Amino acid sequence: MSMSQALLRPSQDDVPVENGDDDWLDQPLYSTNGRQETPEQQQQEDANNVLQTPSLAMGRLIVLGAAAIYGTNFASVKMLDSVMPLAASAALRFSLAAAAVTGVVLWQEQQDDDDDGEQKWGATLAGAEVGWWYFLGYISQAFGLIHSDASKSAFFNALAVVVVPILDAVVRGRNLSLRKVLSILIAIGGTGLVELAPKLDPSIVTDGAFFTSSDLFCFSQAFFFGFGYWRLEDASNAYPEESGRNTAGQLLAIAMGSVLFWFGSMVYDGTSLVDVASNLQRWLSDPFILKGLVWTGLVSTALAVYLETVALQVVSATELTILMTSVSLWGSAF
Repeated sequence: MSMSQALLRPSQDDVPVENGDDDWLDQPLYSTNGRQETPEQQQQEDANNVLQTPSLAMGRLIVLGAAAIYGTNFASVKMLDSVMPLAASAALRFSLAAAAVTGVVLWQEQQDDDDDGEQKWGATLAGAEVGWWYFLGYISQAFGLIHSDASKSAFFNALAVVVVPILDAVVRGRNLSLRKVLSILIAIGGTGLVELAPKLDPSIVTDGAFFTSSDLFCFSQAFFFGFGYWRLEDASNAYPEESGRNTAGQLLAIAMGSVLFWFGSMVYDGTSLVDVASNLQRWLSDPFILKGLVWTGLVSTALAVYLETVALQVVSATELTILMTSVSLWGSAF
């Protein structure tokens, strides 16, 4: 329980009242753990709780914000993959995201002096499971973007909206209401018109097949991300006060998978450690690559994942995937 939730209004026995005046109103408030909290501190705590336990309306706005941030990922990843190996860019950006978020979470826990280890490890492991599904989605997306354009990848990513309600209906026996079905159809149809309709115009479509092998990777990301959203709903509801730990677990799993994937690709290609060190020095000294890694690692990955985790405390996974179809619109814009 946070400090702001534990605040008690002090009685007149706690704070002296002189001459019958309400002087105690100007005094610091007392919390159940014996610590004092001023009105300014309480206001800050309440502001922090907007993200910790948002309302339904705020949760929906958070999802839309995450979609806008994540929409920048398609073009950014495609630019990075054009100047460095896919496995290397994935390992570096996800490692950066995991290191930053984990460091912030551990520092915050130390400041709060919170020693509920069982809850924290449970949230971390739950997030790690989600992270492995996300890792498969991100890798599929990166492979698909090698030969597919960002708009087509964004459209296939939006198909995750179908995965979650199907899992809910088959596994959990939840009824799929007519309103949800219509919302899904409208979301997919609108996204398809925006992303793919221009490519169906004979005057625009150039040589090459409309659906390629790279598109299969883009298509598979819908399942992996959809399954990850579905499991993240359970993790967020099981540990509503551990969004930071949940996010850290996700990013650590994604980073670990990406580093292993990079290591495997180096072994397969016969890359020496000397070459790896030389390439790292060259990549990290390139301002263009460095900016791309920082943006995709800290903003379009770490921040977007955290916002999704927070929003799923109040927004269902089905609704989240419907709202996340707006990612494709932002992907086209960038």
